[in-house]
Amino acid sequence: MINSRLKLARRRRRDLHKTSKSVAHRIVLFKSSKHMYASICDETRVLGQISTLSKEAIESKMTNVNIKTCTWIGVKASEFLKSINVKQVFFNKSGYKFHGRIKAIADGLKQGGILC
Repeated sequence: MINSRLKLARRRRRDLHKTSKSVAHRIVLFKSSKHMYASICDETRVLGQISTLSKEAIESKMTNVNIKTCTWIGVKASEFLKSINVKQVFFNKSGYKFHGRIKAIADGLKQGGILC
């Protein structure tokens, strides 16, 4: 029987392989049990990060990690991407399955007009 950590490692390795063939900018996700993070990166450095710990999230009371908050993170990330004139990004889900909170961030990006 294959355990869940091994499955996550396989999905993560598969995502890294796809990253090498993709566009220049990418969004890298990390989720913990209490918070959600989305980092906007180019090939060499991190351009920006939005999470449930940021000032904007605390001011707008988006600190709970749920679908609504994750959609808000995606919309805010798309606003940042538009400000630096990026229209398409690679969505690196870091090995997580594409459903629930991860899918909500992707939907927020699409609502903001970013192709991922």
